[in-house]
Amino acid sequence: MAKSFTVTSTLNEIKNVDDIFEMVGGFGKFQVFILILLLSLEVPAAFLVFSPVFTGGTPTEWQCGNETILKSDPEFCSYNCSLTSHHSTIVSEWNLICDLGWVSDFITTLQMLGMFFGNVLTGQCADWYGRRWTLLGNVCVLSFGTIMSAVSTNVFMYAVARLICGIGFSGYIFLSMTYAMEFMTPDWRSICSSVGPFGEGIMLLGVLGYYFQDSWRTLLLVSAIPYSLIFIIFPLLPESPRWLLRTKKVEEAHKVFSYIARINQTSPVTIETLYKVADLDGNSGDQNVKKISYVQFFKNKDTRFTTLCLMAIWSAWAVMYFGIGYNIKNIGSKIYLNMIFMGLSDAVGYPCSYFVNSMCSRKKSLAGFMTGAAVFLCALAILQLFLDLSQEPTIVLALCLTGKLFAAAARASARTLTGESFPTSIRNMGFGMVGVSASLVGLVAPQLAYLGSRWPSVPLFAFAACSLLGASISFLLKETKGQPMIEEINKPGRKLSIISIVAANLRRLSTGGGDLKH
Repeated sequence: MAKSFTVTSTLNEIKNVDDIFEMVGGFGKFQVFILILLLSLEVPAAFLVFSPVFTGGTPTEWQCGNETILKSDPEFCSYNCSLTSHHSTIVSEWNLICDLGWVSDFITTLQMLGMFFGNVLTGQCADWYGRRWTLLGNVCVLSFGTIMSAVSTNVFMYAVARLICGIGFSGYIFLSMTYAMEFMTPDWRSICSSVGPFGEGIMLLGVLGYYFQDSWRTLLLVSAIPYSLIFIIFPLLPESPRWLLRTKKVEEAHKVFSYIARINQTSPVTIETLYKVADLDGNSGDQNVKKISYVQFFKNKDTRFTTLCLMAIWSAWAVMYFGIGYNIKNIGSKIYLNMIFMGLSDAVGYPCSYFVNSMCSRKKSLAGFMTGAAVFLCALAILQLFLDLSQEPTIVLALCLTGKLFAAAARASARTLTGESFPTSIRNMGFGMVGVSASLVGLVAPQLAYLGSRWPSVPLFAFAACSLLGASISFLLKETKGQPMIEEINKPGRKLSIISIVAANLRRLSTGGGDLKH
């Protein structure tokens, strides 16, 4: 429920940007509207990141002339003929089998490498040039990479296209959440990472994969269609008012808050109030805002420690989450049905995270979900070591997808904790830093999935170990639940001169700002 502000008491009661959002309605119609606009493109983003499960899969049946050969045949690579398959993937089209069997998973690794570059570029651009235009750029990269993949004439062109896809995906997936979070009050921030249709997108990909299994190119082209929604979404998106205040564009921030108040049907905030908040956050005065680089980013002790902890957590999560996702092709049953179930685990896991985050602290929620994932993955790995589960695909699938559910909930909790741990001035760069580590360590996920085709328990133990490591590290972070969002990096040890204190007090007196600072 929003706080109540009167006209006469507003200037005295408004202390930070969160109070301004409470004044213009808290969580209202505008916040629902912005969530729909920013998170709707998670559907095609889910298509993009997991489409290699279909486009890069190795068919189980091949033709050698008029003879049908199974991929599991020990003599598969010894046949002296040109092997072909009716199942359409890049493997069958470019004959990526036997000595070239590693290429498909390596291309998926290149997609993960693209996420590394996307995190670095998007974080810097969003904090320097704004959230709105950076988001547009990311969606354009996503659509370009997907279409280029679909029209690739050889494996090298396809590999470059997937690298581009990775750049766009990592940038969009964290920016859309932090962008939405900056319009929320403390009680509603966790919803930004819990309601996106990413899981539903994975489920829909399973359906599309089934209907377009005869043409991997058509599957990719169809998956690119939803990106056209950006032409409707972009004109309706306002810039983040937190970023505008931080960059001293108070007049533009006033227009955004007026837009929010109009949709929420509340009284608009005065521009004097915004100037006061900008002054309290240290964002008034000189109009030249210093652009923070990644080098300066690590000079602050507290920020450095927070970043290193979050980098470790996200790295552990990336190996677990993407490893389970790419390993799904090594589980029995129909791959299309497996993909639908995998999406269902995400669709259930994200809302679960919101309710748990509402009841528990951010750290306990994250640690609990990552530990839960490890328990189910370890259980499956141990069963596969001592029992023959080849005839029991349902048990394998159930344990694997339950672990995936906990992994999805852990992702939502980690996104909330990360967004609240970084100041507005470096929030997207912070996400970029943790995303870089997740992308680099996540490069091993497709390779672990490749090992899973030979030794099923090995990747599961690796995923569980990473998950437990991330759960342990989460307790080193500061709790952020219910706290106002930080707008600037603290500068511990900074000493104010007598002249600067006097000048600040004279400025406040001249504007009727209240008591002197001591």
